[in-house]
Amino acid sequence: MFFTVGTSILVAPTGLAFHAKQDAWMSCLIGIGINLALVWMYSVLGERYPDQTIVQYSRTLLGRWFGGAAGLLFIAFYYLLAALLVADLGYFLSTQVMSDTPLEAMAIVFIAAVGFTVREGMRVYSLTAEVLFPWVAVLLIVLFLPVVNEFDVQMLQPMLEFGFAPVVQGAASFSMLQEMNVFLMMYPFVAKGKGKGRRNGFLAGTAIGGAVLAVTTTGSLIVLGAELTANHLYPSYALAKNVQLGHMVERVEGVLMFIWICSVFIKTTITLHASVIGVNQMLGIRDPKLLVWPMAIGLFPIGLMSYTNAVFTTTFINRYWTPFALPFEVLLPLVLLGVSLVRHGRRYDRLSGGSS
Repeated sequence: MFFTVGTSILVAPTGLAFHAKQDAWMSCLIGIGINLALVWMYSVLGERYPDQTIVQYSRTLLGRWFGGAAGLLFIAFYYLLAALLVADLGYFLSTQVMSDTPLEAMAIVFIAAVGFTVREGMRVYSLTAEVLFPWVAVLLIVLFLPVVNEFDVQMLQPMLEFGFAPVVQGAASFSMLQEMNVFLMMYPFVAKGKGKGRRNGFLAGTAIGGAVLAVTTTGSLIVLGAELTANHLYPSYALAKNVQLGHMVERVEGVLMFIWICSVFIKTTITLHASVIGVNQMLGIRDPKLLVWPMAIGLFPIGLMSYTNAVFTTTFINRYWTPFALPFEVLLPLVLLGVSLVRHGRRYDRLSGGSS
């Protein structure tokens, strides 16, 4: 759930409104459906190779050279994603909250926290997410309930003014922002549980996170309007500033900031850890912890070089991220699944009693 929410709770409404205007809520719902379909595909791959990461079974399926190249591409994608998340956090805090604090200082502190957490291992940040989850759920209710009085459903009219194509385009853009295939690096380390426990957990977390994003997007549309949502870099943060309950509860944007920082922290930790695991499996290093700090430090220059200003950031997210992420999130996993079905379909059916 935290991974799905990630940076999307702040930037997803912008991209959706940019493409689909007042129909962005439709795009969000379709995008959630696409995400669930992708997660199902990822879980099929994960269950077919329950003790391997995507880097490992890429080599199993495509051979040493092609599979190794695919594994390196996945690692580079995850590592770039971690760097972009660092830049996202620093850019948001330095422009919206702490304008007198250099972006570099916040990025260094954040990278240090993420690096330390990755060194401590999956159990530590998994338990951290469990502790934070109920608090975040309560804060989401506190954030959105007071805004109900300002809802104007007329903001969603006219429906499908520009046809269905922009809605589909917005849905594709939305679905590529969650990058759920990172969990294929974590799949072998998750307790199998009973039956399809891993798959069900994967789908449930994606659905809950998607519901949060759907509420955020719809709230932004019916309070701020499609035009302001599309033009604002962080529309949900602007939405939080409109929260007012009498003269007692006002300006609760700090609640949204806390939720977002928690989500970005978990997502950055997972993506960096996935990168470390991948590099370790490619190089065969005895102690993967030796890679953590060098790779964590590398996030700093890459992140700072990635985002130069607000216009560039908005353009990059709305227009270029989807075609860039599509091969890693859809095409390559589809190729791996297809090759797996062709080469190992019958063998895995016998081993699993037909459940695969």
